[in-house]
Amino acid sequence: MQTSVYSMFRNFHLFPPPFAPADECKRHAAEATAARKELEEAKAQLRIMEYSREKDAEEQRNKVEDENRTLKQLVNETLDESSCMRESVQQLQDENGRLLEEIRQLKEELADSNQVSPSLAKTVQQAKKIILKLGAADSSSCDNLEESMRKVKKYAQEDAEVLRSLVVPLEEEIKSLKEKLRLAYEEIETYSATRDAPKREASSSSSSHSSHSSSSAQQTSAMLGMIGAQPAPPEGEPAEKPCERCAAHEAALARQQEEERKRTAGWEKSLERLREQVAKEAALRADLEVQWHKKREEHKNEVQKLTDWATETERALDKLRREYGQLKVALRDELQKLTQEREHVCYRLNGLQQDNDFLSGKYVASSDALKDQEINLPQSIEELQELVLTLHENLIVTKAGCEFAERKARSMQDEVALLQEQQHCRDREAKKAEQHYHQKQHQLHEQLRKQQHDFQLLDSLRSELECAEVEHKKQNSELRMQIIELQAANERLDRQNGDLRSKMTVLQEDLANNEAVQKDFVKLSQSLQMQLEKIRSADTQVRWQDDDDVDQCPNCKKEFTVTRRKQHCRHCGTIYCQPCLGKSVPSGPNRKPARVCDVCHTLLVQDTAPYFSREPPQSP
Repeated sequence: MQTSVYSMFRNFHLFPPPFAPADECKRHAAEATAARKELEEAKAQLRIMEYSREKDAEEQRNKVEDENRTLKQLVNETLDESSCMRESVQQLQDENGRLLEEIRQLKEELADSNQVSPSLAKTVQQAKKIILKLGAADSSSCDNLEESMRKVKKYAQEDAEVLRSLVVPLEEEIKSLKEKLRLAYEEIETYSATRDAPKREASSSSSSHSSHSSSSAQQTSAMLGMIGAQPAPPEGEPAEKPCERCAAHEAALARQQEEERKRTAGWEKSLERLREQVAKEAALRADLEVQWHKKREEHKNEVQKLTDWATETERALDKLRREYGQLKVALRDELQKLTQEREHVCYRLNGLQQDNDFLSGKYVASSDALKDQEINLPQSIEELQELVLTLHENLIVTKAGCEFAERKARSMQDEVALLQEQQHCRDREAKKAEQHYHQKQHQLHEQLRKQQHDFQLLDSLRSELECAEVEHKKQNSELRMQIIELQAANERLDRQNGDLRSKMTVLQEDLANNEAVQKDFVKLSQSLQMQLEKIRSADTQVRWQDDDDVDQCPNCKKEFTVTRRKQHCRHCGTIYCQPCLGKSVPSGPNRKPARVCDVCHTLLVQDTAPYFSREPPQSP
């Protein structure tokens, strides 16, 4: 539209029309009015564009705030999960320590027992295998849980850094766009002011010229002054002067329109460039959001896997604990049985040792003594027969001792062979355990190497993300300030909410206390009325109650049983249970303590506090 106006003015200068100067001034005034309208329309379009840009910026700001809240919630959930995992690790470590202590105690008990029967060897071997498996499972579970905790912390830090890299560039970009729009609006205002200045001068000159013109041209000059054009010259003046002024005004207006067109073209170019920058930033932000969502899903999947793995580990650990408990009970029963068998065997060994000593000739004279002994041959046949019988008995005892010694030697040889076989079995099991340990160590080294490789990859990715963060860190300061202000407002509202909640809690506590006090007062009044009625009726009844008349304690309302016996108050004679009759007062000249109830204690001891001052009495 502005180029069409400019072409019209150019055609006017090249080919001037043949009509009168007054018509030319009217036409120029109309064209100036049209140009003014077009300028106002351009201003309106710029305002609309500025409003739409501010609206887009506000939507982006709200979106970023929503993403910040989501990220904060995710970080809080991650921290909660990490604290739960840390607590589970601590529980597993405590359980491991307890199991190690029980294992140590079992080892001490096994070391105290001197012998282990062959039937118990397999049970002990199975216990050792389960203990080794339990220790390996605990150590591997602790290491894996610590590694998962480190990964969760690292992911949370990376999420916070990515959020910062998204927010800061957007804040700086929005700030620069607002600054450019403000400068464009100021340039439009200055242009409109410079454009209206020559028109005001033309109107003032036309009014001064019309004051000196003839009376016949006053109406025409007034009408032309209203539209900002030059009046028609009087009859005596030449027609060239108004045309020169119009040409000057037209030239000035053409120059201003040319400048305005150049400025508008520059603004359009800058606006297009800003749009391209905003589109690039939006695409980059969308790409970063996609990457962020992908990483968040990966992190959630990994956390879920770790949770499932921890659950399976806990189940396996519970199973091992149950097996260990069953094995421990079986070992204790077997040890108790072996202890009894050992005592019985010791008793039998003592008896056999005595028999062995007797049979081996311990109580018979030794061979040297027999050699040195004088041979006294009997003088009679009876003595000879008696000597033969004695020697025959000694021969039998000696042969029995030799046979017993041979059997014992064979049994000792068998026992030595059995012990050697057991030792060989233990050696083979130790070698197998050592091989298993080396294999486990090799596997752990392989896992450590893989984890180090993964850590290097993650470190390289982290360095790339840091480079991207450095590149995009210059774009988001205003949004950050707004976020800080909103956070401050949110914290202020949270504090106000917390104060109101604390006040509400205090009021609720006061209300609850008042209700409790009111209930206590009701109970107290009822109890006091009952006690007053009892005191009033004490003069008309026998004070000492009979045991058959009372079935429950009047204070605690509990039934009397064999263990809860009936006790009389020594002052009023009422029957209570022993816990309710816990106070005593001195009685008689000997000042012996007498058991009394709470009411009588309050009446008899004047310097003590009432029984209902510490706690409300039981409702009747």
